[in-house]
Amino acid sequence: MNAILFFGCLFFLGVAHFVGDFFLKILLQKILKLFGMFYSKSGWQLWMHCILYVIPFTPVFYFFQIEWVFIPVLFLTHLIVDGGMMKEIKTKNKRKNMGYLKRLISGDPVLIADQGLHLMFVVGVFVDWVMKTRGLL
Repeated sequence: MNAILFFGCLFFLGVAHFVGDFFLKILLQKILKLFGMFYSKSGWQLWMHCILYVIPFTPVFYFFQIEWVFIPVLFLTHLIVDGGMMKEIKTKNKRKNMGYLKRLISGDPVLIADQGLHLMFVVGVFVDWVMKTRGLL
């Protein structure tokens, strides 16, 4: 496997995660605000966030020929992490008026744990892709 393909896949999976988890969530928040609603990670808004989260992965999966079964896997794991495991912790440790970048720089353990869990599943997809393209699975 050539190194450009290897690092390209990892890079674009990371970009898809960033776009889905940050950019599209902010876009959803802005659209809801236009209609006088506030974003809360519960109910249909959580489901909408998870649907939007997996959309940027589709061109990456297509280009690198990653198995489509991982789209619902990423959806469900994102739903579990954001809606279940991290929801209680995030609610208790909410830092108001602090953006993602400031929280990341300050070493916010909640943000690091949340992103770490999400990226663990994205890296799992990448490892499966590498193993299959090298004929190890």
